[in-house]
Amino acid sequence: MSIKQTGKPARLGPFESLKRGLKLLARRGQRVSEARFRTAIERSPMGIHVFAPDGRPLLSNAAWSELWGLPGGEEADANVFRDEHVRASGLVPYVEEGMGGEAVTTPPLLYDPEAVGREGRKRWFEASIYPVKDDDGRVLEVVLLLEDITERREVQDELEKSEERLRSLVRNAPDIITVLDGDGTIRYQSPAVERILGYGADELLGKDIFDYVHPEDLGFVGATFSGGFDSPGAVSGRLEYRLRHKDGSWRHLEGSRPTCSTPPG
Repeated sequence: MSIKQTGKPARLGPFESLKRGLKLLARRGQRVSEARFRTAIERSPMGIHVFAPDGRPLLSNAAWSELWGLPGGEEADANVFRDEHVRASGLVPYVEEGMGGEAVTTPPLLYDPEAVGREGRKRWFEASIYPVKDDDGRVLEVVLLLEDITERREVQDELEKSEERLRSLVRNAPDIITVLDGDGTIRYQSPAVERILGYGADELLGKDIFDYVHPEDLGFVGATFSGGFDSPGAVSGRLEYRLRHKDGSWRHLEGSRPTCSTPPG
């Protein structure tokens, strides 16, 4: 079917009308998809920055600017390879690696605003870098995602400090502190054991504690140890017993047994 220009609008046959309708729907669907895509990016809690292979910025969201502590309305619109924030955080080498065409995930990185002459809180983040390639493998653009892990890192650091304080207390405690498995195997021995019983702290690791208990004390010591599994959260009363010194003599000791949570065997 041919269509001639007659000065009036050309009339389209059913097939041409259907094709035009489908194209209009496709364009409308594309606009809706793009709107959804942009909304998802803008509302994402992760910092998102899309840039061209030469580093030119193409798209970024509010979370990207917030992570760098930029004032409201100010955008990080510099070339990503020259961006002072990106450079100060040590992110550039990973971005360059991602330009090679493979996805890259960074270890935790620290950004200190003072490094670029700004005020604000130090931020820990992890980054994922995803190159977008054409069918020939050529990088068309790169998507850079930043996850702010500051709070998680601070909790982890505080936990590590608490654990170190506890380890320091145990190391310097004047009394022997022993950690046992459910079958009585020694898993930890504090340094005080050397001063009191003559063994190095690592010398008893993996040994059976009951091999060092006086034969006459084995009965009530074993019963007290096993009883701990029947009353979670409890601490035994003071217990007097004898343990073998490294020189073969017996030393009278007094101690207590915090409850274990795993039964023997």
